[in-house]
Amino acid sequence: MVKVWLLCPSCKTPLQVDKTDDNSRMICPICSFASVVLQFPKAPLKKVACPVCKSVLSVVQKPGRVNCPNCRHSGDISDYPPPKPPADVTSAAAVRKQDAGDATVIVNTQASESRLSRPAVLVLKKGVCNPRMIVLTKGMNTIGRKSSGADCSIKLDSNDEFISRNHARIEFTIRADETFEYYLSDSGSKNGTFLNDKRIEKGEIVILRLKDKIRLGHTTFEFTLE
Repeated sequence: MVKVWLLCPSCKTPLQVDKTDDNSRMICPICSFASVVLQFPKAPLKKVACPVCKSVLSVVQKPGRVNCPNCRHSGDISDYPPPKPPADVTSAAAVRKQDAGDATVIVNTQASESRLSRPAVLVLKKGVCNPRMIVLTKGMNTIGRKSSGADCSIKLDSNDEFISRNHARIEFTIRADETFEYYLSDSGSKNGTFLNDKRIEKGEIVILRLKDKIRLGHTTFEFTLE
């Protein structure tokens, strides 16, 4: 289960919770405010730089310790200065998300290939599956094998039993500069999601680049322009 940071709309306390259905009920342990998850907005993040290795991190704006997953430096969030202004190339090739004590850390690796000038699609390269081309829509695209219990936005009609009913997620975002980026993660599938033959770890989010190969079970798609 992926953990996310939400903000109590009543007392403004950041709360780390398991990502669940938006319509499930949630109670703030601080002020007892109760409502559906959808009413709890995402907690604001701020960018900081590791004082040792200079990695740029995004952390929840609350007191606590931050563990840099790059060099393992651990310190109070107040010890992490703001990052230097980015260079022209600031996009991320990969994003690793993990629980770091009191803060959720997202580490960005600099690259440019992930920013696209037009939308991308997934094209079937290996396996028997319909649709053969998946059109990704803005926001969260959930992918899984078509079945009576499947609760995902993209249902794959396939006899590949190694694809779970809720297998992977691809988030399609439009940046302020009007370029497109796509974030891939596993949805807790039984057999895992693989990017270029490397398994995506639990809680890991990877930014896709053109020609990336995404494997679900024995079925492979290529990430390419529409």
